[in-house]
Amino acid sequence: STLSFDDKCRHCEKESINHSLVNLLTYPWIEEKVANGKLYVHGGYYDFIKCSFEKWTLDYQGTKLEE
Repeated sequence: STLSFDDKCRHCEKESINHSLVNLLTYPWIEEKVANGKLYVHGGYYDFIKCSFEKWTLDYQGTKLEE
């Protein structure tokens, strides 16, 4: 890969947030509220070096994840 070590770390950090958002859908009461549009799940990433914050919302498509 041509990414620097820092870029690889940042990518892993952000993917761990995505994984946590998807993991929330394994709770039936959360998945139901998200599916019905009564709950929106957000993730955030704060970059301490750049003093910046990124926020994103889980884009729920209603597809069940297979283990």
